[in-house]
Amino acid sequence: MKNMIDDAIYSASPEIACRRYNPSLGIVLTAGSIALLWANSHVSLFTENDMLSQWNLLISSCILCTGIVMICYRLFGDSSAPVEKRSRERLYRSEYSFEAHDLPKVQSAIECGNFAVLQNLPRSYQPAAQVICYRTDSGSLIAAQVLMNRQPTGEIKVFRAGEYDF
Repeated sequence: MKNMIDDAIYSASPEIACRRYNPSLGIVLTAGSIALLWANSHVSLFTENDMLSQWNLLISSCILCTGIVMICYRLFGDSSAPVEKRSRERLYRSEYSFEAHDLPKVQSAIECGNFAVLQNLPRSYQPAAQVICYRTDSGSLIAAQVLMNRQPTGEIKVFRAGEYDF
């Protein structure tokens, strides 16, 4: 069975790398909220004024929860993104659905990098034949794969700028 583009994009080309997001903002938020919680019970300004203490407790608790969620998402969630190695530009995912009888046209267009043909084909709301593309904003790199009934029909094709028509 062939690999889906979402799973195999990093091994499809040496020009595509995985960038994981840094959890440092979540760590800073968590540490700052812990400092505010500590100050709530140890600084005389907060212990003398009950209203200020309650507001500090509410705000620091919200910041603490936000920081913990950010850390968990960045460490354990799907916080990776494909990027082009040269420019460090992110690749964005897009899907195009077509009718099943257009599959040969779609496959031949992807094989030769002629994405302009896909723009002229009618779209379908039923994803019988599907093209999944990862493309940079500048158009310097595009990776595409054709799926039929959500199963890959061919290998992942990677094109640099000038090698394809979009």
